[in-house]
Amino acid sequence: MSGHSTNNDLHDDWSPNVQTVFKALASARLCAAVWNNITDCDETYNYWEPLHYVLFGSGFQTWEYSPCWDVSILISISPIHIFHNWYRSGRFNPQKEMANVYRLVHYIGSHRFGGEVLVPDLPIGKALNTVHRIQILFVFGLAAAFTWTCFESCVRALKLPEKFTQYLTLALIVSSSGISVSRVIGQYRGYHAPMDVFLELNRLSWENEGDSMKYNICVGKEWHRMKLLFIASEFRGQLPRPFDPAPNGTWSISPYMNDLNKEETTRYAALKDCDYLVDLETGVTTEREPQYSQMTEWETIFQVDFLDNAGSPQLLRAFYIPWFSETYCKKIPYVLLKRKPSSNKKKRQR
Repeated sequence: MSGHSTNNDLHDDWSPNVQTVFKALASARLCAAVWNNITDCDETYNYWEPLHYVLFGSGFQTWEYSPCWDVSILISISPIHIFHNWYRSGRFNPQKEMANVYRLVHYIGSHRFGGEVLVPDLPIGKALNTVHRIQILFVFGLAAAFTWTCFESCVRALKLPEKFTQYLTLALIVSSSGISVSRVIGQYRGYHAPMDVFLELNRLSWENEGDSMKYNICVGKEWHRMKLLFIASEFRGQLPRPFDPAPNGTWSISPYMNDLNKEETTRYAALKDCDYLVDLETGVTTEREPQYSQMTEWETIFQVDFLDNAGSPQLLRAFYIPWFSETYCKKIPYVLLKRKPSSNKKKRQR
């Protein structure tokens, strides 16, 4: 009987197979790519732009990537590369792979960014590499495992009925999933407006594909979302500049860079040269940040709501709660403006 009971217990236990885990993780990554927001200027200018320059020869450079200071060097080692070497050789040699990483870091730093790169010795490098891979999700996973262990211990200590324990477990799973979904929906509804505007710009570019005119798209206070032509705003720090032409653009020393994050006026385009303008209308206007949609030469051609942090409760900024979010959260316009034809602005030929 005991053997029969053990077999049933083993038969009833379920765990996902490799294909299921891969599909779940791949689905999460795809959803993040489609619905994620642009959260910070570092994401745009300190990661995507240098990578775009290395791959395609164009991109924007921040002062941290200037060879004068060499504060940041972006090097991404793909696990696929390591797995590929492992597959070809039929075995995996961590020491050899770390040596390859060592050489790659030194080569990219010395030959692409114009300076000597000091790479930690291999034992230290392996330790740093290990620490780097302990990401925040792993920490959260450990916390979740610890919480679940405490939960099981409490259930055993209290000797709760099995049916009650099952319902309690289900309630915990449903509630944690609900909180996660609420967070995702809240972030998407509140802060996805910049992505919608840039998708509209992409649509307009397709519509005007055969147009021989050149159009300038400018941005002021929203400079940190995407690389466009900059116009002056209340941000008084140092904006990025285009890398010099490849292949030695990362070696070039610009006279218009500083390591004090001081404003560089050479970054700004003149408003009169802008054909389109992306702006967030906060309701607060200054000399450098007027409400452009109220100016006679501009018209709004696309608008989407953006969450107003200052006018919305903190809890409802973080999580979406039906009815409460719609009732108590304040939205402000995120707009795409186009210069009116009546302004008689002369177009520039490509």
